[in-house]
Amino acid sequence: MTNEELLGLISEVQQHKSEMDDVEVKSAHKGTPQRLYESLSAFANSSGGVLILELDEKHDFSVVGVADAHRLQEEISHIASFEMEPPLRPAFSVIDIDIEGKTVVAVEILELPVDKKPSFYKPAGLQKGFYIRGANTDIMQEIQNKDKRKCLMREDS
Repeated sequence: MTNEELLGLISEVQQHKSEMDDVEVKSAHKGTPQRLYESLSAFANSSGGVLILELDEKHDFSVVGVADAHRLQEEISHIASFEMEPPLRPAFSVIDIDIEGKTVVAVEILELPVDKKPSFYKPAGLQKGFYIRGANTDIMQEIQNKDKRKCLMREDS
């Protein structure tokens, strides 16, 4: 993702004062967000998306900035690689917002191929760690079928 694309996403979120189906905003000024796995799973199981770290939802999505972008990337990479099944490989973009002098990190998560779905948080297991994206939020899914791969098979039109 280019700086211009990220700045455009930030501007769009601020203008609409809302997240979007493919954009999630998380607070990270005190470190890696809790329950980040929900968004990683949801984007991987849906159409992919971008996590933007650090905008303040409570204050019109103003830029707050992350304290340690390098450490944040390492911790997110660890969660994506070792705590998600199958492992995810996020792409990172780090920019300094010139006007405000703050650092923002974007994490791009691609949609998984159908034969690799669902993505879930291993410590919670498939039953409680599987999410999809809808209505600008992460939604936990329950799988009744023993064959987890069939639960997300889509009919091609």
